Amino acid sequence: MFESSLARVVSQVGARGAAVLGLDGLTIDAVDATGQLVAPEEAAREYASVFKQLAGVAESMEVGAVTDFTAEGAEETLLVRLLTPQYAAVLRIPNEVPPGKGRFYLRVVAPDIVREL
Repeated sequence: MFESSLARVVSQVGARGAAVLGLDGLTIDAVDATGQLVAPEEAAREYASVFKQLAGVAESMEVGAVTDFTAEGAEETLLVRLLTPQYAAVLRIPNEVPPGKGRFYLRVVAPDIVREL
């Protein structure tokens, strides 16, 4: 369903993979570095859950709406962008890729994904 949008972002950024997730933990679609559909990953689902919790904390602290977050690991960075109150896009990038590039392309492709939801 979202394969072409996710594959486009993966190729433009040089990412390892991308996914559209429900904040309930379900993976809607996921692609790998070649743009091919892949099975859902547990880590991505967990980050979607954390994002939902962070959004709730931000709301209670009155800091404004959370739109995205970044989790940087030893070898890769995970970017999560809220698409709607129920869905998020996740992008896995190697640490050599600037996170700003990934955030930019996620922001660019977000309207296309939202139209397909």
